Amino acid sequence: MKNYLFAGIAALFAVSASAEPTHHDVTFTCPAVNAISHFGDYVAGYGVEAIFGDSRAVYFKTIMWPANVPSNLSTYNSLATNYDSINSLITCSYVSSDANNADFDLHYQMTNGKGGLITAQTPNMISIQFPIGLTK
Repeated sequence: MKNYLFAGIAALFAVSASAEPTHHDVTFTCPAVNAISHFGDYVAGYGVEAIFGDSRAVYFKTIMWPANVPSNLSTYNSLATNYDSINSLITCSYVSSDANNADFDLHYQMTNGKGGLITAQTPNMISIQFPIGLTK
């Protein structure tokens, strides 16, 4: 009887332990200034998403068009990155060395990207950790 009770308790602990989610990092690299283009009513370009050791190109685009962004973007540099965990949105901010040019943000909308935590961040890269799996 003791063996059955012990086996039952051990099985309960094993099920509880397997209910914990695992955590995976996803890293986004913003488009380089020489890889973004001005399309007249928006700015866009390809950045990189890296997950599970694989990288793929992802399209970043302005959501709202700021006034005073020139067609030549060579005076711009990466300013900051951000992650909106509620809306699954990655933001790359750019600033110009010319005070007459407006700053702008490029965005990438993730699928199933809610609830992550920022684990690393630079002006042109952001890593986010997501819980994957069952939760209690």
